[in-house]
Amino acid sequence: MKNSNITFLISGTLLLLSSCSGNNLHTLDELPAKLSNARPGDTLLIANGTYTDKEIRLAGKGTADKPIVIKAQDNGKVYVEGVSNLRLAGDYLVIYFII
Repeated sequence: MKNSNITFLISGTLLLLSSCSGNNLHTLDELPAKLSNARPGDTLLIANGTYTDKEIRLAGKGTADKPIVIKAQDNGKVYVEGVSNLRLAGDYLVIYFII
């Protein structure tokens, strides 16, 4: 893996949700466990901050009508920097990124 300072900006600017699992905030370290318990239609909020050198592995199962959504607490306030990567597995997971 190339050592670089790529910054990913996680943002939910394109999403308005009528059903949200609450104002629960999770760090990136907590997110995989929380996602494993998420149900279709849930939204998981990532706490604002800068996360450095993270290996993020996410797995979950949403549905076409009720995807599981992962987004920033506040648009433009979550950064993943350094040597980081993201792996997704499952069905109908929605994550908002601006690179």
